[in-house]
Amino acid sequence: MTELAKTANPQTDDTVDRLLDDFDHQSADFALHWAEVYGKARANQCPVIHSDEHGGFDAILGYDDVVAAFRDWKTFASERLLDENGIEMEGGVGIPAHVFRIGFLEMDPPQSLNLRRLCNPWFNRNTIDAARPRLSEIMHWAFDNVAEKGQCDVVTDLVTPFQCVSIMDLLGIPLEKWPRYKEVVDQEVAQEESSLEGMQWLLADIFDEIERQTTEGGHGLLAVLASSELEGERLDPELVTELILMFLLGGMDTTIATVGLAVRHLHDTPEDRARLQESPDLIESFVEEVLRFYTPATGMGRTIRTPTTFADQCYERGDRVYLAIASANRDERAFDRADEFVIDRSPNPHMSFGTGTHHCIGSEFARSNTQLFLTTLLSRMPDFEVDVAAAHMVTSIPHARSYLTLPISYGPGRSFGSGDHAWPEFKTDPIRPV
Repeated sequence: MTELAKTANPQTDDTVDRLLDDFDHQSADFALHWAEVYGKARANQCPVIHSDEHGGFDAILGYDDVVAAFRDWKTFASERLLDENGIEMEGGVGIPAHVFRIGFLEMDPPQSLNLRRLCNPWFNRNTIDAARPRLSEIMHWAFDNVAEKGQCDVVTDLVTPFQCVSIMDLLGIPLEKWPRYKEVVDQEVAQEESSLEGMQWLLADIFDEIERQTTEGGHGLLAVLASSELEGERLDPELVTELILMFLLGGMDTTIATVGLAVRHLHDTPEDRARLQESPDLIESFVEEVLRFYTPATGMGRTIRTPTTFADQCYERGDRVYLAIASANRDERAFDRADEFVIDRSPNPHMSFGTGTHHCIGSEFARSNTQLFLTTLLSRMPDFEVDVAAAHMVTSIPHARSYLTLPISYGPGRSFGSGDHAWPEFKTDPIRPV
């Protein structure tokens, strides 16, 4: 059953009311009922939901307010501010805050823009379009590993190796490291208590790779950043490490989540699946609607930089707010039939990639890989069926709302031989900026 087909019941209503009174975007109940919670708050004309959890914050709900806050970095800071004693306050884009700063995702102009300019050429549409042959090789390597088996897990067997190898290949990190890197990234995205040790190992390993490629060179973005300068000075290796970590955190889980949600939707909604198979050109609008309706990355934190009145609330410097992207994407004032999945919705100005100076730098990469994956799935496994009873989602959504397992069965197909290796043996050129 898709989310739009859920039937309300008194027990659900009680849970929703409790969540509105005791809001926590990381709770297990919220992960199950987020759409109902946000929907009821908007119906009650509530511009924000206050929470006493995680140090206290307001969740901003309306589409126009979320857009305005994203675009106003001078008031809504992504960077970590200092208090009157020069001590760093709780801040950044995570609520609760991430242990480590996450690159220019947790910076503001001019610093964030200067660093983005160094990286933008690697993620623009021309570069990603030119990278299609390379990305297709990685895709078919993942599919070849399971094509003849007749069953696999979309998450663990297909999209995870595809997306992890794709981003690590673009960065220029040795591909054999992808399983361990993914394990650590998962722990950090889930904000598990055990993530600190793994993050320390990951940061040290990235730092070592930067030192190696500074001497020996490399084919990816890591090597470019390691030799880049800003205002006449070489980028500090620790800053390069931080930027690479940012790309790993942003480049793995959210696209994996998007694919899982899309595959489940196609299983649950055969009419949309049939339309995609009959009209493959609908893939772009289908992916955009998955991003809007299901909203894999559900929200971002901000810190109030200067006192302000916003969404009928008064805020002081240091107050924390949560830009509820998932609520904005279902706002009835911004989208017709907001609680329906419309495969050919146009226009579709969803907020899943943010907007303004912090618009997701990897949006074209994420879109392209999601489209490529779904097109390949419908081509190579057109009869796939999801084992719904064995499919499991994350139990809380601090950042990415995703499936942990999504088993499918399908008619066995032919392998093209590229899946006989632990990672792809490329025949195409590495990804380079265009």
